[in-house]
Amino acid sequence: MIDGARMASPGLLATGLKALQSSYETIVDSIAFHLGPDVQMKSILSGYNQVVENGLLKSVPWRKQGYRLFDISVFASSSRDGWFTLPAETNALFMSDVMWSELGGFDRNFVSLGGGLANLDMWKRACMNAQSDVVLLAGEATFHQVHGGVATSSKEEKFATFNEEYRKIRGRKYTHPDVPFGIFGSFREDHQRSLEASIKSK
Repeated sequence: MIDGARMASPGLLATGLKALQSSYETIVDSIAFHLGPDVQMKSILSGYNQVVENGLLKSVPWRKQGYRLFDISVFASSSRDGWFTLPAETNALFMSDVMWSELGGFDRNFVSLGGGLANLDMWKRACMNAQSDVVLLAGEATFHQVHGGVATSSKEEKFATFNEEYRKIRGRKYTHPDVPFGIFGSFREDHQRSLEASIKSK
C-alpha cells in the first residue's frame, strides 16, 4: 500500500495471499473505495472532513462487522467502473518478491508531492509485463480515509500536473492498462449496493 490512510476489508490479506499462490508471475489487484457520500475530491467541497468521517464510522459496527464499510463508501475514481473492470490503480498490490525485484518496485523518479502517478505507474508496469498473470480480487477492497491528502483533499485538480511528470519520465501520457485478467474471491450480502452500481456502469 502506497497510501497508509486506508482501511481494509476483513479478508483482504487472506484472499490476496491465497490468490497469489498460483505462481510467482501472479499480480493481485484490489479495487478502492472512498469513505463518505462521494469521492473525497468532491465531498470535501460540501463540508466532508475527519470529524464528519468519524461520525460516519460510528454509524456502522465496522469493528465487529468489517464489511459494513461498504455501506458508507463509494467507488474511488480509479475504480469507478466497479468490481468487474480493471482499475487505473490498486492500493493493495500483491506480488512475489521475485516479481517485485524484476519490475524494480516504485520508480523514485516520481518526486511530486504524494508520489504523483508513481502508484499508477507501478500498477501499469505490473499489468503490462509479459509474464504477469493479473488477478482482480472479488469482495475485498481498501477504503480511503480523508486526511488532507495532496490529490484527494485538494480543491485544485492535480492530475494534469502529475501526468506531465509521468510524460517526462515515460515519454508519453499515462493511459489505463488494458490487459486480460481473472477474478478471485466471493461476494456477500454487504456488497449488494456496490454490485448494483457495477452492473449499471456496464
